[in-house]
Amino acid sequence: IAGGSRQTAIGHRVYYFERTHRPADASRFTHGELVAVGLVMQLAYNGHPEESAKLAARLHGWGLAASIGELGFPCDAAEFEACVEYMRNTKDMKASGPAAEPRLREALKTIFR
Repeated sequence: IAGGSRQTAIGHRVYYFERTHRPADASRFTHGELVAVGLVMQLAYNGHPEESAKLAARLHGWGLAASIGELGFPCDAAEFEACVEYMRNTKDMKASGPAAEPRLREALKTIFR
């Protein structure tokens, strides 16, 4: 997952999104719990959907959440778009250009359930 610089950037963006948009709810979780959900998305974004599914299964095996909904956060269309907008405007995603947005949206679906 962390093969080099910025390899867990999306995982951490999920953490920051929830901490920024839902601070009271997010405070119930540790940094690692939120980032772990983000890493499920990170693997999908990096083109490894099978590894994403394996990580989700491993998290479940440990009794942890593997999605935004399992954490108890809203997963409606408005929340999805807010997360896309938040991530799209980060330095790393801006550097990827607009062509990366469809990939971002598909990856986000892995945890927005």
